[in-house]
Amino acid sequence: MYTKVQSWGGSQGIRLPKKMIDMLEIQVNDSVEIIAEKNRIIIQKPKKYDLKTLFDGYKGGKPEEFWDEPQGREEL
Repeated sequence: MYTKVQSWGGSQGIRLPKKMIDMLEIQVNDSVEIIAEKNRIIIQKPKKYDLKTLFDGYKGGKPEEFWDEPQGREEL
């Protein structure tokens, strides 16, 4: 598919066809991630993380370097 870069106010934009938007399941006002690589631009849905994924492999405990006596004027 080919399209043109167009001016919108002080910016430039590219319109995406409805068929493509529907295929990617993107809705109006959804956030997207834009990546520039050499000669191409990649537009993709941002990765979604859940707490289970974020804490996979976490064994618990507190790093001692952060749980020491106060060093300055911090409030406890």
